[in-house]
Amino acid sequence: MALALVQHAAPPDRLHVWVGVADRAAPPGLAFKLDGQARAPDTVMRPLAPVLAGPVGAKARTTLFTGFFEFTGLTPGSLHEIEVEGGGERIVRRVQALPDAVPKGPQDRFNVLLASCFHRLEDKTGTAGKVLSQLKVAPHLTLFMGDQVYLDLPTAVDFCDDEAWLADKFQNDYLDNWFGHRHAAADPRAVPSGFPQMLALAPGAFLPDDHEFWNNYPERQCHLSRTSGSDRKDYIRAGTECLRFFQAILNADLPPDDNLSYRIDNTPVVSFFAADVRSARTRFEDSPPRMMPDAALSSFEAWANSLTRPGVLVIGQPLWIKEGDGTDYRPPNFADQYERIWRAIAAAPHDILIVSGDVHHSRILEIGLTDTRVVYEFVTSPACHVPTVGSIISGDYGSQDRGKVEVPASVSVGMNHGPALKPRLLRYLFGTSAPNTLGVLQFLSLPTGKVSVGCTFLDSLAQMPAPAEPLKADAERHDPTVPLCHAEELFRLS
Repeated sequence: MALALVQHAAPPDRLHVWVGVADRAAPPGLAFKLDGQARAPDTVMRPLAPVLAGPVGAKARTTLFTGFFEFTGLTPGSLHEIEVEGGGERIVRRVQALPDAVPKGPQDRFNVLLASCFHRLEDKTGTAGKVLSQLKVAPHLTLFMGDQVYLDLPTAVDFCDDEAWLADKFQNDYLDNWFGHRHAAADPRAVPSGFPQMLALAPGAFLPDDHEFWNNYPERQCHLSRTSGSDRKDYIRAGTECLRFFQAILNADLPPDDNLSYRIDNTPVVSFFAADVRSARTRFEDSPPRMMPDAALSSFEAWANSLTRPGVLVIGQPLWIKEGDGTDYRPPNFADQYERIWRAIAAAPHDILIVSGDVHHSRILEIGLTDTRVVYEFVTSPACHVPTVGSIISGDYGSQDRGKVEVPASVSVGMNHGPALKPRLLRYLFGTSAPNTLGVLQFLSLPTGKVSVGCTFLDSLAQMPAPAEPLKADAERHDPTVPLCHAEELFRLS
């Protein structure tokens, strides 16, 4: 039997913990300790339940149960040791409640770690997790912005036209990332190397992107027969079930439209809105195509309009990006919703920082949205780059691919919802194509009422900020403003 525990983001006076139990026929009873004292959860938000149930679960190679539990009455920002025991196994993890104010002390910042695109087979030695576990600046919150798993790889494997086979394959992909090696450790405090170490760093918040299903989901892919054949519905259902049980915020039942957008308000200095523009995305041939349900987009617009302090929009794909095509549709392709997002940012009573991943390079742009509104977009990707196509086909996953620091010189916003809005690229600050990159944002409230934002792109292999590289905006070259991808204060939000 194997146990896993992951802390999710929660209000500052409580802990939300996801617990997974693998390799056991029936769910065991769980016993918790908090700081060495026996403590039952104040709320069982969801009891242990099988990820795969019924005939599909009966055919699975591994039986897996997950549950979600809440502990209340904590001091904001407080450190704790939580223990869970079940079926004779025990694990212990250090956790920290989210702070409700910028911590006092040497860091004096609210620190957020950002990760996107983690391909486990390119981190066989667990380098990313080891480096992060030794960070001098400890994060208070980790945002996982998509492609936490690559369910469509390996491309060369013929996926069976069978829902049970697909569900079992996807469940095991998640198991490999969330549990690691799944062997009981002699020390219950030992965290398996790799992605589990990233999960253990801080309370986590999750968004899906296309590889939680397949590349350019939900579009058909000519090289993946399973995206258009009779098993397409089975594939989507299996991917959705795993997404619900591992990544859905609060691990609760999804809303009726199956969209995973949510907000995190009880954090210091800034408010967060995580916009899921993937899991409920329609086919581009639909009229009109949409990235997210209208109800979710309206929730974002209401959040932006009601801000009482600066906001952070977390989104799976960048907004400052070229239109895509049938191989990779992007936000500008969804013109009506794309326009509404930009207009909400422009009209908000406070600045909104855009953070994203997906594009396999990292960069920070300063964008002029109106005569009075400047917007910053912070993109970090990949945490662990996928291998080259040749390496995938050969099956050895021995050579990482590398992206390019490129953006369009301009983007086009429609006029269906108001007068002309013409975003313009004002400055490129810095960026990198390093294939193992994580982003760090540090927020500090200033006496003037503004928020200072420090930014870093960390190369986890080099164990230091990545060297800053030039950016190509169509035919134009833009040099970075600093030699390394690090600045203790890069800009301010109002």
